[in-house]
Amino acid sequence: MLNKIYARQSPNITLSDLKALWKVLRVGQVSYGPMVEEFEKQFAAYVGVRSACMVNMGRTAEFVALKGLNFKSGDEIIMPSYNFPIVPIVVKMLGLKPVFVDVEEDTFNINPLHIEA
Repeated sequence: MLNKIYARQSPNITLSDLKALWKVLRVGQVSYGPMVEEFEKQFAAYVGVRSACMVNMGRTAEFVALKGLNFKSGDEIIMPSYNFPIVPIVVKMLGLKPVFVDVEEDTFNINPLHIEA
């Protein structure tokens, strides 16, 4: 048994991040307004798409992304077995079937050798 603890996330917040956050909080338009619109515009340009839509949390982003891919009810969605509980819940909310695949020990990514099974 391994005694090592693996952090799910390790935030890297800079002083410039905090200054930008303070600017948004001061204005009071956290989920809408000119700063959000500017972020969406710059993000779309950065990734090379026509437009982008900011959402409030990961589960909303997952919902929008899966909905936009036009899966049919009952379609299988392959995902790593090491996951946040909300991820398969959103999949099931859309009438899709989560299929879990073992992960690689060193990366925690899906082990491609197990996908077919």
